[in-house]
Formats: sequence, structure tokens, C-alpha cells
Amino acid sequence: MRISPEKDLSSILARIENPARYVGGEYGIIQKSASLLKIAVCFPDLYEIGMCNQAMAILYGMLNSLDNVSCERVFCPAGDFETELANSSLPLYGLESGTPLNEFDIAAFTVGYELSATNILTMLDRGGVPLSPRDRGEGYPIVIAGGPAVTNPLPFGNIFDAVYIGEAEAEFRSLVEKLVSAKKSGAGRQDLLDYIFSCESFWYAGRKTPAVRSVWNDFSGSPSYAVNSPVPSIRTVQDHGVVEIMRGCPHGCRFCHAGVFYKPFRMKKADIIYQEVYNLVHSQGYREITLSSLSSGDYTDIVSLVRNLNSLHSRDYVSFALPSLHLESFGIHLLSEISSVRKSGLTFAVETPGPEYQKSLNKPASFDKILFILNEASDAGWKTAKFYFMIGLPFDEEYDEVGEIMDFINAISRKTQFQLNVNIGTFIPKPHTPYQWASQLTEEQSLAKITQLRKNLSSGSVKIGYHSPFQSYLEGIVSRGDERAGDLILLAYKAGARFDAWEDRGRHDIWRSVIESADWDVEKATCSARDVKSVLPWESAVLLGVTGKYLRRERENHEKGIITEPCAPGCTHQCGACGSTAKPVIEPRFDKMVLSESLPPPGKRLIYRHICSFEKTGKASYLPHLALMRVIERSFLRAGVIPRFTEGFNPKPVIEFSQPSPVGMDSLEDVFSFDSYEPETGEVFIPRVNSRLPQGLKLLDSMRIDFYEGEKKPPSLMSVFGGGRYEVIFPSSIYLHAFLGETASIESIAIVEQVDTRLVLDHTASPDAKGFIALVREKFVEGETKPKIRRLATYARCADGSPAAYTNAMETYIRK
Repeated sequence: MRISPEKDLSSILARIENPARYVGGEYGIIQKSASLLKIAVCFPDLYEIGMCNQAMAILYGMLNSLDNVSCERVFCPAGDFETELANSSLPLYGLESGTPLNEFDIAAFTVGYELSATNILTMLDRGGVPLSPRDRGEGYPIVIAGGPAVTNPLPFGNIFDAVYIGEAEAEFRSLVEKLVSAKKSGAGRQDLLDYIFSCESFWYAGRKTPAVRSVWNDFSGSPSYAVNSPVPSIRTVQDHGVVEIMRGCPHGCRFCHAGVFYKPFRMKKADIIYQEVYNLVHSQGYREITLSSLSSGDYTDIVSLVRNLNSLHSRDYVSFALPSLHLESFGIHLLSEISSVRKSGLTFAVETPGPEYQKSLNKPASFDKILFILNEASDAGWKTAKFYFMIGLPFDEEYDEVGEIMDFINAISRKTQFQLNVNIGTFIPKPHTPYQWASQLTEEQSLAKITQLRKNLSSGSVKIGYHSPFQSYLEGIVSRGDERAGDLILLAYKAGARFDAWEDRGRHDIWRSVIESADWDVEKATCSARDVKSVLPWESAVLLGVTGKYLRRERENHEKGIITEPCAPGCTHQCGACGSTAKPVIEPRFDKMVLSESLPPPGKRLIYRHICSFEKTGKASYLPHLALMRVIERSFLRAGVIPRFTEGFNPKPVIEFSQPSPVGMDSLEDVFSFDSYEPETGEVFIPRVNSRLPQGLKLLDSMRIDFYEGEKKPPSLMSVFGGGRYEVIFPSSIYLHAFLGETASIESIAIVEQVDTRLVLDHTASPDAKGFIALVREKFVEGETKPKIRRLATYARCADGSPAAYTNAMETYIRK
């Protein structure tokens, strides 16, 4: 069975929100017609979140690079699409080929946060895969998982067949190659599962020894597999290209699970970073690039790195962002470099304001340093800053964390002119950290502290946001729980819980009911402190590399307020993460750079306006207008077509569309224009652009109008939009004749052709007339009465007001 969404699900896609999530066809997808091993990489949240997840991109590129392996993406359906699939008895499917989830050999979930647990069950259920491992026999996929949120795998033991601990580029890649060889020899499902169970980095229910985390030792010198991932056609939550410049973090913040999970601290070599950035810009079309890590400012000579990247890519208006900067690595020189094209936000993760208590966290963030940075940034044009704090950290009762936060923010507000956005989160003692034995605030305790902060801090210059205390409680249940937490997940899912990490989609009422009905004290088991001398359940299941002895020593340093120095070659921490093969690498080299060509100087330059016609059909018909603009912009960059940019704070390419066709409607001719300083013709750039567009988009023709900067511009496309030619196919002759009767007196409609239930007509647009689509849908909205419409041509008004082919009309209009 194969599903072609744009054909098989067209009636469903017309009824749901953002149907482009479910059609695929993006630029850069990899489609393999025949492979021995079929793997679905599954992300248990919406497409817009999963497509900016680095683990998904890495897995997709890595697995598709292997012979005889095909890898497809599967995302969690939103509630409306889930309901439609269930009502139509249709399975969830991979976006590359439409293969149902239950027809893959392996369903591999990447789990980045605990509150996606019920979404995992949604995807299995809707994909036709039994929820429990014991019910999956021959013919069903092996269901596995990996990621930072499953390093306590106990709550997931009755969902996944096995859980991978570590970095996929390491042992998982070689394991997949072994599975391919096994399939060549005729191995069945259980044989493949036995191979997986024999791998020391996989945990599974009933395993007698702990699973050992796998570390990729060649991170520093190898390009990321993520360079071979698709470019999303719709806007994602973090809509930019990502280069992982470091893995791990040198700072041992004692609350931080990620800092432990990604040890040891490793830097990517500078020449590899340049290579990856070039690929993201010129092969994928990104103009916003994030240099990503847990603490990007700690990359050796980060200022030189960003300065060189700015020099290399300034002509293409590429901007660079550093999303995670440790306070000690902040500096005005760095801020100047990352704001050379557009200013990103200033973010300070302070956690707690008290200096002595910051030492306990192993994360100094002095008030004076922050104030100095803000004053410097203010002079450079910044106006807003975001602050993150945590409540419920394991401090003594004498410490008034709420009062300290209020005093800190009020002082910053008085001494600067910044708009402050303050976010409050509840501390969760995550497994495998020095704080894993600590207590967690109950929902009631957390809500009381947040209410006090909101009451006393909210003002015109300070805005307070917070993470839901109940969601933090749920996260604690899953991250710190055992098999009993897994039972709660299943009960909540069956009762209707979905998207628990979403404030507006989660069902707190369902979870409260499930928790209240449990035969154990969920709040006590989740929120109570644990004995530091005890071995916690996840310690017996998983070894992340950091030893229990080190974690207990760090817990003692917390009590004494002793700072542990950052990781570096030759450090004496003896945490256990660095061994004979896994060592920190901190040796980037900055070779002489070849700089980008300078931009044209301002003045009376000749501008070339290119007016292009294009078709938008099939999968591309589901792209909303703003997404289409983004796709065209990125395809230009991929093709080496350089548009003219606007001036000012946030430069944008000068691209304009005439009236766009609606989402879900095929169009054989839409029109857009772009300005450039390049005189090349459509015969030159159209083939280049077409080879770099997603499925269903194709440039058809172009004309060019030349004018000088500062002189009279050509009219906008929308100002001369004259209508179009449409094909309308009605479900029966009854509806066709009803339409003809309704529209007989409308002068803007002229029938061109009528065959059976098919009409071809011209619609002349005017300022006081309704658009054609609105006109039709007013009478024929949903269900059986809804006709199929596609645009055959787009018209512009000639000088005399009559419609004609767009390029001819524009030529006449401008030359009049």
C-alpha cells in the first residue's frame, strides 16, 4: 500500500489545518525505490518542530547514505488529521513514499523531551503498530528510540522494543550495516531484534547489565550527516540552518542533563564549519544560520570564526546567531559580529541570582557582568533582553529565591532602558546529574512562587512568562519514574491525552484523573528527595559515562559552594566520560580567508525587474503564500540568483507576488517578480532555479523591465492584477447549471468552454468585485457540492483596462 497525499487525501487535506505538513515533496528529499532495510525516523511532535530537530536531520542523512537502506520521515499528526485518518481507516505514512508506518522494518523514534510520550503512542496506533512489544510479531516493525529524554528508559519499557543510549553516528550506524547483511542472509524480525539486543548500547526490558552510552569520536573532523536533509517548504519553529560547532559543554552546571549526556566536550574544526555553512547557504538556501552548541561562546576564538563567516557570506545577506552563550563568553566584539546583518536577541540564563548559590550550581552569572553587557549592547542598538530563571533549585530554606529574582530584575530594569522578558521554569532533578537525588516542587508550591513573581514583577518594561507547573510535574513523573510511570502514560493516551508539552493542546484534566486513580502516591514518588547513598533505578539500567562517584562528589561540591573548573585537555575531574578514545578536542585553526565580493555601492544603479510566471501543482499546491515566498527565496540562493535587498534593520529580498492561488488549488500560471542588479535573462536563470525547486513548482517564462534606482518604479503586480482563466469541474450537471444560474448576471465572468460538467471561464478582477474563488465558494462550500478548481492563466490589465496575458499586459502598461 502506498499513499499519495495530494491525490488520495485531497478531500481530507481541504478540511484540516496546515495540510502542507502531510504531503512531503520538499527540496532535498531522498527517495529510494528498493532497499533491503526500510527505516522510518519518527518525531513525536508536529512537522514544524521535527523538521528543525538536528537528530532527525542527522539520522535521515546518515541512514540514507547507506547502501540498501531507505529512510523516511514520519511526524505526529495534529488532532484534526489524526481524527480524519481514524475515520477513514487510513494509516500514518512516511513522507517520502507514502509507505504506512507498519510496513517499515524499523520505526526509530528520536525523543528530545519526556512530554512527547503520548504522541509516540499516537503515531504507533495511527500507523497500525501494536502499542506493546509483546504484541508485535513477524511483519511488524521493530520499534526503537534514542535521545536525551530516554536516558531513564524504565517508563518506556512497555512501548519500545529497545532504547539506544548515545550518539547515532557511533555504534548505531555500524549496527544498521550489520542488520542489512543479516537481511541479505534471510534474517527475520526476531533475528534482527537479537542483533539489536546484543549491542551494548541498547537497553531493553529484562536486560541484566546496564546499557553503555556510545560516543562518536570523529565529531571534530567530520561533516555532519545533517547536510543531506530536506529543506522544509513551510516555516518551522526555528526556521534556519544549523551547524553544530561543538558537542558537549565545558561547564559542568550541576542541574544540566544535556551537559552530561553529550560529554565529552568536543569542538568541530573550523574548516569543517566553513564547509557546512557553505552547504547550508548555497546548497540548501538558508540565510539565517545558527552556530549551535550548549555553550557556543566557548568555541575557541569564536569572534574570529563569526568574523570570517560574515566576510565569506556578506554578499548573500547571511546572518549568524549564537543561541546559547555562557555569560563568561559574552563580549561586545562577539555581539557586533553576530549583528552585522540582523540583530538576534540577547538571552541570559541566570537560573538564580544569589552569587553564593550560583557557585553551588557551578554557574556564575554576576549582576555586574550582565549590567556591563547590557550597557554595551544598548550603545550598539539592542533594546530587549530575555532572562531565564529556575525556581525550586536544591538550596537551603533560608534562601528566598523569589525575592532574589525580584530584586535582580528590578535592579536591571532601573539601571537600563531594556524591555525585559523574564521566563520562569520549575527545576526538575534529572537523572544522571548531581541533582538527581534532590526534591522537586509540587505543582501547588511552584504555582505559589510563580504567582508571587507575576504579581510583583509585571510592568510596562518587564514581561513575565512561565512554564506550566503542571507540565513540569508531568515531566518529573516521566523523567524520574519507573515502570509505573509507563502505565500512567498508556492510560492517559487511551483517555485522549496528546501533545502534553503544548499549553493549548495538552489535556491536564485527563492526566489529573489518571494520577488520582493510581494505586501509588505519584506526587510523593516524583517530588520527594532520594537518598544520596542509594542506587537509583536508572543507574542500574544505563551508564552514560559519568560515574556515580563523580556525581556524588559534585553533589558535595554543591553543598560546599565549590566551583568545578571547566573541562579541558588534561583536566583532573575524573568524571569517567573521557577514556582512551573519547577525549576533548579544542584545536580549531583559522586559515587565511577568501572574502566575499563587496555589495554594489548605493547610488543611481540600474535595476532589473524580472516578471516570472510559474506553475504550482500537486504537493506544492498546499503551500501557503508566505511559505511559497520563502521557497522561492531559498531556491534563488541555491541557484546563485541574487535579488536586490531592502535597506535597513532586517534586509529582505525584493520579491512580489500577484494574487496567489489558494492553498490546495493547482495553478498552471501564477506570477511573481523580483528585482536584481543582474541583467541575466530567463533563459539563463530559469533552468537553474527549476532544478532547485521542491516537487510541484516550476518556473515557466519571464520578461524584464529596466529602471534606474531613485526614478519611477514599475507598478506593483497586484495593482495591475486583471483576473484569470479557470477550469471548474462540478460533481454533477445539476451543480453546474446551478452555478450558471447564479452567475449569469455577473459581468466579470465569461464562459470560454463547456464540456459535460467542465467549465473553462475568464474572470476579470476589479476593485469592487469579489475574487473568483470567493465567488465560487460562497455558493459551493463543502462536501459533495464543492467543485474542483484550478487556475489556467493569470491576467493583468492592459492600459485600456482589458485583461490580457500578464507579460504582454505589463509591457503595455509600463510603456504607455
